[in-house]
Amino acid sequence: LAQANERVLYVSAWDAKTRAPITSLGVTDVVIREDERSREVLRVTPATSPMPIAILVDNSQAARDEIADIRKGLTSFVKALGGVGPISIIGIADRPTILRDYTTDQKPLLDGIGRVFAMPDSGATLLDAIVEVSNGLRKREEDRAAIVVVTTENVEFSTRHYTEVLE
Repeated sequence: LAQANERVLYVSAWDAKTRAPITSLGVTDVVIREDERSREVLRVTPATSPMPIAILVDNSQAARDEIADIRKGLTSFVKALGGVGPISIIGIADRPTILRDYTTDQKPLLDGIGRVFAMPDSGATLLDAIVEVSNGLRKREEDRAAIVVVTTENVEFSTRHYTEVLE
């Protein structure tokens, strides 16, 4: 006999032309698959609380040639997220470093993106950043939160093993 575990999934749905949220979704409009098996959707309700988003950005030496593209992509992404909740930008070169703390104000966020530079002779510390940011988000006691990772192929210099990060 299998035990049922209810899980929560946050989904954003909006009209591609007007960017207006779609508010008429019901349980039959959402399909969830896990290990290629359909899962039952019990209810669909709008999220009412803001969602903090931490953006972890590879600003290590390995990202040097992609920094202009990373900035361009971050700019579009941050503009599109306007109103979802506070956003922070954290560089992962050598050690996790806050480039812009959580804010909903677009100007400081765009200024933070302008602070994304490749650090010479540095390596990425993505796993350390995930742990530190997760701990920080936990302290914020929000209903929901997200971590977005923007990285390139590089060598990982974190002090943590991936199994510790998964825990």
